[in-house]
Amino acid sequence: MYKENAMTQKYHNTYYLADWLAGKISDDELKQLVSDDDFQSYLKIREASDLMGYFENTDLSVPENIRQTYPKKQTTTRHLSRQRLWVGIAASLLLLFGLYRALTFNADVLIKTGVGETKQVALLDGSEVILNANSVFSYSKSKWNDKREVYLKGEAFFKVKKGSDFVVKTNQGQVKVLGTQFDVKDLSGLFQVVCYTGKVWVKSSNIDAVLTPGKAVAQYDDLVQHWELQNLKPDWLSGESSYQNTALKYVLNDFENQYNIHFDATGIDENVKFTGSFPHDNLQKALAAVFKTLGIKYRIKNHQVILSK
Repeated sequence: MYKENAMTQKYHNTYYLADWLAGKISDDELKQLVSDDDFQSYLKIREASDLMGYFENTDLSVPENIRQTYPKKQTTTRHLSRQRLWVGIAASLLLLFGLYRALTFNADVLIKTGVGETKQVALLDGSEVILNANSVFSYSKSKWNDKREVYLKGEAFFKVKKGSDFVVKTNQGQVKVLGTQFDVKDLSGLFQVVCYTGKVWVKSSNIDAVLTPGKAVAQYDDLVQHWELQNLKPDWLSGESSYQNTALKYVLNDFENQYNIHFDATGIDENVKFTGSFPHDNLQKALAAVFKTLGIKYRIKNHQVILSK
C-alpha cells in the first residue's frame, strides 16, 4: 500500500496525481488516497492527455485565441529531481486538460474512431450521427436542451430531427440546420458539406451558402467548389470513398484513414485532380482504382506506398 509521508503532505493531491501518472500508484491505491470526486477528475485528466496526443497526430491545432494567452518564453536548462519532474508533468497535464475542455466546448460526451473504423451515435433528441474513420465527435449533454451544438474533427453523416437550430462546428467552418440529412468533412485543409435532404447553411472563411438536396460545396487551398450529385447518402456508408474533381492529396488522406498505410508522394504532383472512387475492404483494388486511373506508378514497401510518375 502507498504510504503518506512529509512530501505527500506538502504536495497533497498533486503528488498523488504525479505518482499515479508515473505508474507508481495503481488505480485501486489512488482511490484510497483521494476522494471519489478527485479520482473521477484524475481519470478525465488522463483521458485528456491521451486525447491531446491523438489531436496532435490528426493535426488539430490549438485555436489562435487560446495560444495567444500563453506567451512564448526563452528556455533555460534546469536539473530537476525525478519527483519534481513528475509534479511538473502533472501541472502541465492540468493545463492540457483545460485546453482540451476549451477545444471540445466543455463537452461531457466524446467519441472517436480509429483507422478503418466507423461508429453510429444516437443523440439525446433522437438525431443520429455516423462517424467515418479516424474522426472525433463531441457535445455537451448538460447544455443539449438549450443548445444543440456538436464538434467534429474528421467526417460524419448526420440525420437531424426537427427542432431548434442544430450546429456542427469544425476547425474550418460550421453548418447550421433545423432538420435534415447531410455530410460534413473537415480534414487537413479540406472543408466539405453535402446536403441530402432539407436545407443546410454553411459558413466558413470563404463560404456563406445555403445548400438544398443534392447540392455540395467544398473549400480547399482558398478555393471554393460547388457541385451536384444524385446519391441519397454518402458512398462511404456503403464501404467506398468517392470524389468529384478532388485534389489527390485529399484522396491520400482518406486512404490513410481507411488503411494502415502511409504515402511517399514526393515523386508526383499531389494537386492533380481525381474523379472516381476506391473500396474500403481491399487495398490492392483501392490503389489500382485511383493510381491506374491517374497513370501514377506505385509500389508497397512495408506499410508505405511509394508513388512515382
